[in-house]
Amino acid sequence: MENISIAPAKKEQINQLNIELQTNIPNFHETKIAEQESGNSLWLIAWANGKAIGHLQVRFNGPTEKDIKTLLNNVNDFAHIESIGVKENERNKGIGTALIIKAETLAKEKNCKEIGMAVGSDDNPKARILYEKLGYKDWQKGNVIVGWNITNKDGETVREEENCVYLIKKLF
Repeated sequence: MENISIAPAKKEQINQLNIELQTNIPNFHETKIAEQESGNSLWLIAWANGKAIGHLQVRFNGPTEKDIKTLLNNVNDFAHIESIGVKENERNKGIGTALIIKAETLAKEKNCKEIGMAVGSDDNPKARILYEKLGYKDWQKGNVIVGWNITNKDGETVREEENCVYLIKKLF
């Protein structure tokens, strides 16, 4: 793995993030940084040679998806990972693993007993294999639909949804 650093994003990095970690989700980095400022999450960026190469959001008060939150029962000491991504040309170099390990370390510091994440049940087998190697296990409560808004090629905001399995790891 190349020499990378992982740190919470800063407002002054938004332009760089929008260029180097492009997405079709409107105001993606701006929203994640605003959520970080609430104190309940961190928008972690992986850096190599001054370039942003990956990202991950860790929430310290559980997931925001209602179906997942309801089935978890108690999210007071539960962390949730979402929006994990690594630039395509930087994949399979340990960057995703490093982002997850950093999120787990931060969750432990916040006294979270468990951490979880949703992963596409059909379209992302490599990611699921990675997460399971890192100790995440199927929550055994069935699949859930996770959704988000994107901007399509016509400039319209539309909702996308994905059928996901939720994976959980005990931290303590």
